[in-house]
Amino acid sequence: MELIRENNVIDGIKDHVNNTNQYEINIQFENDDHNSVKFNVPYKPLLYNLIFYNWILIKFPENSNIAQLAFNNILETRISLELNQNSSKSFEIKFIETSNIFKVYCNVKNFFLISHLELLKKVSHEDILGPLFEFYLPDLFGLPTTFKIPMEVTDDSNIYFKPKRKRKKRIMLKEEKLEWLTAIKKNHDNIVKEGNSVIMTNEFRNCIEDLYYKLEDEGMFKTVEMLRLETFKNNNTKKYKADKNQKKKDFYEDTATDDKELCIYNLYDCEIYE
Repeated sequence: MELIRENNVIDGIKDHVNNTNQYEINIQFENDDHNSVKFNVPYKPLLYNLIFYNWILIKFPENSNIAQLAFNNILETRISLELNQNSSKSFEIKFIETSNIFKVYCNVKNFFLISHLELLKKVSHEDILGPLFEFYLPDLFGLPTTFKIPMEVTDDSNIYFKPKRKRKKRIMLKEEKLEWLTAIKKNHDNIVKEGNSVIMTNEFRNCIEDLYYKLEDEGMFKTVEMLRLETFKNNNTKKYKADKNQKKKDFYEDTATDDKELCIYNLYDCEIYE
């Protein structure tokens, strides 16, 4: 049996993404005058079926790049369906399936990235915003959580995972906190500065503001500079150790080469003296 490697699957997904573009679906509905009206709705489909996304969580670690790529696709599809779910009943099955696999991934770990915030600005549904703003981020900063994880999955065909909660390294945790604190403050400052001209849903705005004030009450933003200095120090320490190890490696490689050359010279010397 051929060994399945993560990089091979990732390459396959990337190729599939390049060949699968967001497309528009023509939807018909009847208006108040009972006349059929056509309009185009942007929709980004899942790249694969649900079995494949479940298989990824079984086959690969939850912190793998391929699991993150899968969630990225699921999130984009979930949001595109939310924005179009009222357009036609033809989306109903897709909506249920995508919602279920989205919940499965959210139940495993926090796959949300800071880069996802731009997508989340369009969202109003609690099932999408809640896992991040009411569970994972409060949990990251030691605040009370108000959203229930694991979420209930209505489709029995999906797999229920019991994730292994591994304690993150202290350095990684500090870096993650720093990145999220910076992003939350930036979004909040933008709301204060631009007011209602900022394009985002009221639900997203409320999530940012509520979390910001909770973090501010706990004095979290006062520690940003300290976390930044500690992260900078840790990165420099890692770089120093890496450079030191590389120098050792280069030294031993050079020494080995010199020894080989020395042996050759000795052989020639032996031949000469013979």
